[in-house]
Amino acid sequence: YRANQMPKKGSYTTWSQPEPILAMRRILILLTLACLLTPLISLATPGLPDSLEMVYTLKYGGMTAGTSTRSLERQGDGSYRYTIHTIPTGVARTFTRVQWFEEGTFRVVKNQVRPLSYLKYRKGSSKDHRHSTTVNWDQAQILYSSGATVALPEHYQDQGSLVFALMLNPPTDAQAHSVQ
Repeated sequence: YRANQMPKKGSYTTWSQPEPILAMRRILILLTLACLLTPLISLATPGLPDSLEMVYTLKYGGMTAGTSTRSLERQGDGSYRYTIHTIPTGVARTFTRVQWFEEGTFRVVKNQVRPLSYLKYRKGSSKDHRHSTTVNWDQAQILYSSGATVALPEHYQDQGSLVFALMLNPPTDAQAHSVQ
């Protein structure tokens, strides 16, 4: 009730709480709901964007040697496809015209990047260079384009998916990592 609104004598009145208390209760209810729903919302949204393009300038001895463009695109089935295109620029372009290409696919499972395929090749060279791998997570194996099969190491990442794995789960100072 409001202090200046006294009920008339003999009339039936519904007493209500003062407006500031009602407003405070509403705010507390909304804050409680926000706290409870925030973890659910963060679980529902992926940690990687649906699409992304990053451009790097490669330097050698203070001079620009090349440019590398890395693109990421989420596919309709929920997997990701990435491409990397590296070209020589500046002084390096006078020595070589070889361009490097990488492409691959991966899935995010339990907030971890799981590579599915990787291909690396070059164009503009007299020698062919083409390497690819396919990962079979069910059989815990990596199949190389040469026909060799090896056991899948724990926490495996290929050259192309590694940066996305680190984006999704940045290392902390307490974690030890090795890249092979």
